[in-house]
Amino acid sequence: MVGDTVYGGGRARHAADPVLKEKMKVMRRPALHASRLSFAHPATGNPLSFFSPLPEDMVSLCDSLRKYNSEQ
Repeated sequence: MVGDTVYGGGRARHAADPVLKEKMKVMRRPALHASRLSFAHPATGNPLSFFSPLPEDMVSLCDSLRKYNSEQ
């Protein structure tokens, strides 16, 4: 997990590129998203699927990280 201090064991906090760390500060929540969620209806067993586009804050972060990566 990029910038995560719990699952990264604290290592990412010290080793991350300062520019990358700055870009991650814009996220005020975990950067997790399920574009599709599917399961069987509990009563009927019929398959259900729900779709959700990437939230704007994550689109912005991804764009920023792509730009940063292309400059490296």
